[in-house]
Amino acid sequence: MAGRRRRSISAKVTDAEYARLVAQAGDRTISEWLRTIALEAVARPRLELLVLDVRADLRALRTILLNLQYATNRGERLTADAMQELINRADHDKVSYADKPATSTTPRRES
Repeated sequence: MAGRRRRSISAKVTDAEYARLVAQAGDRTISEWLRTIALEAVARPRLELLVLDVRADLRALRTILLNLQYATNRGERLTADAMQELINRADHDKVSYADKPATSTTPRRES
């Protein structure tokens, strides 16, 4: 055991809210269930930031890949400067991607 629990946290809830909590707790006591939920919530923001960062990287890579495929399909060869510009644009766009979680799973065309 990590140590004796000495601190208490309380909140007032309505009868309806209490009933919902009891139902969610299932076989566990409300105290045990709420403790678990609260501690998981504290850890979650770091994980969500990591997921957003990975999603931004994937979207940037997708931008590069789609643009390369589009150029290849048109028979174009990208110069080193054009490729670097594409990378710079994807890196720049990555900042705005990281701030916005994806709202749709529908593929978008990137130019």
